[in-house]
Amino acid sequence: IRPNDPFQRNRLGNLYRQAGRLDEAIVAHKRVIAIDPNLADGQFNLGLDYMAREDFASAAPALKEATKLKAEHAESWYRLGQCQAKLGQWDESSASYRQALKVKPDYAAAVSEVGFVYVRAKAFGEAIPYLERANEMRPGEAEIVRNLAWAYHGAGRDADAVRTFEHLAKIEAPTADDQY
Repeated sequence: IRPNDPFQRNRLGNLYRQAGRLDEAIVAHKRVIAIDPNLADGQFNLGLDYMAREDFASAAPALKEATKLKAEHAESWYRLGQCQAKLGQWDESSASYRQALKVKPDYAAAVSEVGFVYVRAKAFGEAIPYLERANEMRPGEAEIVRNLAWAYHGAGRDADAVRTFEHLAKIEAPTADDQY
């Protein structure tokens, strides 16, 4: 490997992460950033390294920098939103997911995550259109159906909630969250 080739270093860091060698992955991706601070992939991959460690407070700044360097990269916005959600930053998380959708409108995971964030924030009316769309994009996915049912219930649409919970019962056994 050429010591100052950021692309080779970036690939090496990715291989380290895939092998579970996270400390080495972080060192490699920090080296990428030192070589070329404007390479969005270095920041993005450093964020993924920290996410793999479940260190979301360290991942978020790297991913935020990646979005500044390459605003059209939907995955950076999506991953930033995930970190912000893990940190309880609901407004920021929702904004990041919506930015991912501006870049890539058919990004099903981002559509559902916006809905999930709104449910967690108890903004049920805002959650419903995202969750209905996510359910159309990924029909039968239990987590989406469950969150949609709770959003309907929270918004006072109990007939829709009952119908959706009945559908959930057909596709998955109840969870502790369904026992309220």
